[in-house]
Amino acid sequence: MATETDLQKAIPGYRAVEKEILAAGAVVPLYHDEEYFLGQPGVHNAELHPVFVYFYY
Repeated sequence: MATETDLQKAIPGYRAVEKEILAAGAVVPLYHDEEYFLGQPGVHNAELHPVFVYFYY
């Protein structure tokens, strides 16, 4: 269990652990989302929902 309370002294340890984790594991992106939203000049006050892809009118 690490007990270092000074953040500046703890950062090198965190970086070393992150490097070990990245070296040990493979990352394979399985899905990349790309969305397009079109609008017309007559549409006003349409806001995207922060979670879903529906509009608030």
